[in-house]
Amino acid sequence: MSIELPKLINKAELARQLGLSPAQLINKLKGTQRNSFTDADKEATIRALQKAVEEVEGLYSK
Repeated sequence: MSIELPKLINKAELARQLGLSPAQLINKLKGTQRNSFTDADKEATIRALQKAVEEVEGLYSK
């Protein structure tokens, strides 16, 4: 039996899940180039992290 590991959550993967480039995410986090991390970004980030947690928890329930 093979275990499928979830993707590692790093800035590049998080940016991809938010529909941004890694540079755009970094600018939003730093608040540079007229970008700011919005409430919508916060909610999308929380959803992405919760999904990752669920995937890891699923490894232990098999």
